[in-house]
Amino acid sequence: MRVAWMGRTSNRDLQDPTLSLPRQLRNCQQVLPEDALIVVHFYDVESGRMSLAQRGRGHAHEQFQIPIPRDGSIQDLLDEAERSDRRFDAVICESVERIARTTYFGTKIEYELEQAGVPLLASDEPIGTGGGARKGKTATQVLTRRVKQGVAEWYVTEMLEKSWAGFEIHTEHGYNVGKPCYGYCARHVPHPVPAKRAKGVKKTLLEPHSVEGPVVAKIFLWRVVEQLGYQTIADRLNEDLITNPPPTPILVDTAVGQWTHCSVRDILTNPKYTGHMVWNRRARKGGGRNRPNPVEEWVWSPEPVHEALVSLETFVQAQQVAEHRERSRSTPGTNKHPRAQRTYRLRSYLFCPLCGRRFYGKSSKGVSYYVCAPKKANRPNGHPPSIWVKEDTILNGLTDFLSAHVFGPYRHELLTRHLTTLDAAQQQERAQRIDSLRKAITETDAKRKRLIRNLENIDEPSQDLIQDINERRAELGAHRDDLQRQLDELEDEAHQAPNPDLLACLPISPIDLAELPDAISRRLFEALRLEIFYDRAANVVSYAVTLTGETIKAVARTAQEAAMVPVDHISASRNEKEREMKTGHAVPPRHPSVWRPRQDSNLRRGSWAEPVLSGVTGGGSQDGGLFGRGGIDIAQLDYQARVCGVDPMNSKRLIELASVGVAALAWREGPVEDWHAAQDGIGQAEMMRLNAAATRTARDHLRAEARVDLPLEDARLPSGGAASIFAPLSRLLADPQRSLPDGRVLRDLAADAGAWEEFEGHVCAHCGRWAGLETAYGPRSVLILLACHAVGRVRKWWLLPDWSARVQEFFRRLDDPEAWDDRQVANYLRQQPPPGTSDRHALRQRLLDGPDRCTAAAADYCLRAGLGLLAPSDYGWPGYSRHAMPAACRALVVPPSRPGVARR
Repeated sequence: MRVAWMGRTSNRDLQDPTLSLPRQLRNCQQVLPEDALIVVHFYDVESGRMSLAQRGRGHAHEQFQIPIPRDGSIQDLLDEAERSDRRFDAVICESVERIARTTYFGTKIEYELEQAGVPLLASDEPIGTGGGARKGKTATQVLTRRVKQGVAEWYVTEMLEKSWAGFEIHTEHGYNVGKPCYGYCARHVPHPVPAKRAKGVKKTLLEPHSVEGPVVAKIFLWRVVEQLGYQTIADRLNEDLITNPPPTPILVDTAVGQWTHCSVRDILTNPKYTGHMVWNRRARKGGGRNRPNPVEEWVWSPEPVHEALVSLETFVQAQQVAEHRERSRSTPGTNKHPRAQRTYRLRSYLFCPLCGRRFYGKSSKGVSYYVCAPKKANRPNGHPPSIWVKEDTILNGLTDFLSAHVFGPYRHELLTRHLTTLDAAQQQERAQRIDSLRKAITETDAKRKRLIRNLENIDEPSQDLIQDINERRAELGAHRDDLQRQLDELEDEAHQAPNPDLLACLPISPIDLAELPDAISRRLFEALRLEIFYDRAANVVSYAVTLTGETIKAVARTAQEAAMVPVDHISASRNEKEREMKTGHAVPPRHPSVWRPRQDSNLRRGSWAEPVLSGVTGGGSQDGGLFGRGGIDIAQLDYQARVCGVDPMNSKRLIELASVGVAALAWREGPVEDWHAAQDGIGQAEMMRLNAAATRTARDHLRAEARVDLPLEDARLPSGGAASIFAPLSRLLADPQRSLPDGRVLRDLAADAGAWEEFEGHVCAHCGRWAGLETAYGPRSVLILLACHAVGRVRKWWLLPDWSARVQEFFRRLDDPEAWDDRQVANYLRQQPPPGTSDRHALRQRLLDGPDRCTAAAADYCLRAGLGLLAPSDYGWPGYSRHAMPAACRALVVPPSRPGVARR
């Protein structure tokens, strides 16, 4: 009998193929019967967990001197088995897991060989030659083989899970994996395991590099303040390679000796510079090797474990710059494409409010235009096939805007037309109150901790003493909540207040953009955070700039450079006015064509967006600039959403966040809260499940009615013309027969008919409010407003962006009671968990799927174990500012109180 031998060993980093493969061949030869002979040899050096389509494609075997002739790979074996002139009658391997480590692929290969009439043998199993007239019994052999295949797959899976858990602990302790990133150097410490320590094995911590560390801080500063692109930052660094030494790759032979856009991007996207150790940012194995992993799969150390080179806030701001600049070239001048002949000054700054995309430059008959022409599949309702606007029109308007509103002598007067007059005394008083409230909160926290320490010092405290301490602790907790509420209100007021004094830091000088070199004008635009929106329907261009304390110096410096360029258009404008006065005829406008060649239309310039001023970040007027002459300014609404941390282009995420806003406003913040606060009301655990169930109801309805292809991240929501998606919400949320997680129906929660009537009125008022806004502005605007309310005002809620991180941190602390400052939680975790909560993996998945999927006992266990006590800082989550959403925007989604209706 002719036999083909199939061997496999793992990659060169894990095993030695020159030893493993000959051993496998020898074991197979020893068990073959006398009438069988191995005539061909097939083997591979690769992982057995690869898919069958990827098997046998590598060339790792060529790097070794393997003393066995090779006739092909696993693919060659399967191909030859299908042929009638094959050179073998059977296939043998050392053990069945050598064929594949995954049971599915192992049985698939075995099945394909059997269909071709070729049996698969293994040296560690009984081998029958198949002689005799009757068919041999193979049932026990098949069972044994399947068990071995299952055990082999289980073994690999278990080892991978244990390895993953080990890397998580390794990361939490701050140990680095691989070469230290640029800006840090390695600090080797002895290995904690004595056996490995004896062999000289060490672990690596990170400490700042004396030369490279300041370079990293400089890169982040340029990115956040001036919003420079990767290549622009690289060019700046390459001007002085002594002060800014370029990074050295792991493979020294591949070093280019200078900075590249890739090396700058790697630094700006590396979260290790925040002081946290982060692992699993990239996939190192499998088909997607070296691809970036989703952020939610990253493993972070809970606390900073090495000295930070940049703050977490700065790192987040740098990522937001990347989102804003995506697919936009930052270098000045003409594109390097050989056919490029023009420079479009306002590229990457001009946006279409209908689709949110940037306009791109295009010329027609020697005239420069900006065009928005999305593909039909990505074109929202109401968007024409193409929108054209002349460059000179936008540029002249921007010149006038900057010269008057930003660098003009009357800029303060122009700004204060739209701002409430600020009282310096009120500002100072507010700052003092904020400072005193923060100190009072710190003192209250210290008093609560001292109570616990005093109790620990008493060996046998009496029940009366324990009761007195608990009552005092409750009083301090209520007092702290009141102080925190006052602090939030004052900070709200402070963040809403603009800071026009920033304008005084800028020079007073007219700016002629037409005469400015492209490099200077782009630096000016980046420092100003310029955004331009052209609304074709209203025929209006809106200009918006943002001045912050971090960027004001860069704006002033660039403005000084721009002021040195001659400004001829000032005298030209004066001559035009003199001509008009002498002749009595108006001078023709400088921008006759607005959106398309051979069309005459005058651009109405009178609805400019005023500069958004704040002492810290963004902010602005009381309404955030959302209200124009025709209602909500869609472009400004999109902008405000991004400030709040909501991506209006991600339809799936937008609907999820809007569902949170719907549930929080129409469900929780009303009579249900009274039912929860009552003496015998809804418990904390049941309230968490009810909140998730209401959110799920709202989400499922919005998903079905918004008519959006959710997997498409750039899908646009409808903006009107369809049936209302908010009006039916009241029937769903206030359905008396709606099933609840505990088996009851919704009507059972209300104590009496009056309470139920009040709840129905609350839900109908909110849904009616949203339906009215939907009629006026379209459902997309309402969804954005609700999503902004969710990220700005709602905390500790399923489907919020930080829910996954909260759950992960909670399960990490379940095994570490000492991680809790709250002694009550720590003592509870030391007890035996209640039935139904021992399977941590299943419990974690149910929490991620929604707390309403948990049982009542499991939900109560999670809350008592500290799920609701975690703060965003506990799991490294920067969170979103609750002050980003203007008060007037929140007033849109919250209906006014109805007269004559008393809260219960």
